[in-house]
Amino acid sequence: MSTVESVSSSVDSNIATPFVRNDIHQAIFNYESRSRPQSFLQLHSNNQLSQDVTREPLGRIIKGSPKTLCLPALCKLDDISVVLIVRQECPWDTYRPAIRCDIAGKVIIASRRSNRSRLQAIRQYSGSDAKSLIQRFECLDHANVLSARDCYLDGPSLYALVEDLPLTLQHLVSCPRIYPTELELGSIMSQILAGLRYLSTVGLSHESLSCREILLGLDGTVKIACLEKCIEGSPSESQTRYITALPSIIMSLIQKHEKVKGISGVDDVHRWPVDSASVGFLSASSLAQSIASLQEHPLVATRHRPAADLVMLARIVFLVAEVPVSYEIE
Repeated sequence: MSTVESVSSSVDSNIATPFVRNDIHQAIFNYESRSRPQSFLQLHSNNQLSQDVTREPLGRIIKGSPKTLCLPALCKLDDISVVLIVRQECPWDTYRPAIRCDIAGKVIIASRRSNRSRLQAIRQYSGSDAKSLIQRFECLDHANVLSARDCYLDGPSLYALVEDLPLTLQHLVSCPRIYPTELELGSIMSQILAGLRYLSTVGLSHESLSCREILLGLDGTVKIACLEKCIEGSPSESQTRYITALPSIIMSLIQKHEKVKGISGVDDVHRWPVDSASVGFLSASSLAQSIASLQEHPLVATRHRPAADLVMLARIVFLVAEVPVSYEIE
């Protein structure tokens, strides 16, 4: 009887003994060890050791000098989800750039080197703006203002990982036959006002805000971008600048162009009747004393889900608009 058979029969004959599969495996190993030359076993052991030594480590290997990770004092923060991580290293060690375009600034669409299916929008800024932008990204946190939670400092540039918002309102303006409905216009302006009110509260404002600096996502989200162009001032000064810019933005959205500077109105009264909420909002924006008062206007006050109202419009603009891009292949 072989060793395997003897072990199996002993297990079967003693029901009270627990069945341990490892005992059978050990018996087989002992039997095969006796039947094989010692040189074969030594060679097998050496081959296994060689495979273990040469096996490549898992994960990403970072080459070069030690990297510096600048983190704020997490223990002093109530919500660590708003922490801005600034890495002093090249982002292309982690990401592979694929598409470069200009959407309210330089944007690079990249994939993770460890997983090409994971895409990330990365905005590139001049190093001269790095300090102020890092401070703003650390402090600003609003649904309608562009934000970043991860940045890379590399040479003369700052790279910020941001949400992928592939359009600006200028793309909507540039589509000749696509106009927002009154509901969609209200949803756009509702989000713009929310973002502008937040920025003016912290004393930041664009010198001349236009549709080119306002992003539009495929989910209908509207965000104020180009924070590097913001200037600092008092909340009242910031609010005044934004209120001054609103009529031009509204006219661009509803009729694709502005009137003579300082004059508000619409040309197509069939599309936008003079008694419509849209024209009323345009008139109110020319006379408003505060952003808060405009937020009470019927056009925007009833928009409880403004982003959801813009999903279809954003998709249409995305399919029709022409966005110049350049591709990189590695």
